[in-house]
Amino acid sequence: MRIRYAAQPVVGTAVDRVAAVGSRLIPPDSRLRPTLRAVRRHLPTPKPTEPLTRLLYEFANLHSQVLFIQIGANDGNKGDYLERFVQTRDWRGVLVEPVPYVFANLSRRHGSNSRLTLINAAIADHDGTASLYYLPEDDDSSLPSWYDAVATFRREVLLTHTPWIPDIDSRIATIEVPTLTFKSLCRGQGIERVDLVQIDTEGYDYEVIRQIDLDKVRPAFILFEHYHLRSDERDACQSYLEHHDYRSISNFMDTVAIRDDPTDKRSVRLGDLLMKLRDATPS
Repeated sequence: MRIRYAAQPVVGTAVDRVAAVGSRLIPPDSRLRPTLRAVRRHLPTPKPTEPLTRLLYEFANLHSQVLFIQIGANDGNKGDYLERFVQTRDWRGVLVEPVPYVFANLSRRHGSNSRLTLINAAIADHDGTASLYYLPEDDDSSLPSWYDAVATFRREVLLTHTPWIPDIDSRIATIEVPTLTFKSLCRGQGIERVDLVQIDTEGYDYEVIRQIDLDKVRPAFILFEHYHLRSDERDACQSYLEHHDYRSISNFMDTVAIRDDPTDKRSVRLGDLLMKLRDATPS
């Protein structure tokens, strides 16, 4: 599950909504689309105060062209850290989502965007298939809006949502989904280097991170959900990232890791901001 960034000013929000509606009415190949993105990019928006979103905004301002991989993309909208940048910047990306009905919603939202590649699969430790635990599509109004975002390879993780979905044990279903390793995903998309990786896989995030050849792929920005990791996994993940020269900061659910590269001014600037935010965050 994701945490949404700080709200825009009232005027900016209203104009942005109009622009968002307009973007769905304009054909994907229209010459108006770059203009629309430029308008939305320059709407009045305050700097977010939440540390992780503040870093993401700074990253976006420092990188005019971004190639990202989003693993566990859900519907591309619900609480998505990257949504605004996908809509307003010339970012290119690969979005991976395994649950068929959720992927259908993702396709309805982003399927016409030529800058994005959508893949209906899960990232796992092998190419093939695997059993995924999830909650089937349901119009039951008692379910929280995020019930479709909790698919996982670990049934026990799903059961941690019992306080919000008391009968979740009886609702859980299993589906066999296509799987790719991170390496196979990159090879299939012709990706050798990536700027940003976001992972939200309900407890499988470290398993994905340690598949990434950080010395070769070298993402400048990694955003992942640590909330469902066991304490030993979280410690191992931290050590793995530090070993590969990443500095990190966390909120209640998620972690941002910034690659420490003293030869890259953008990396230095982001690293300085991360340390400033970390020093200001109560322990």
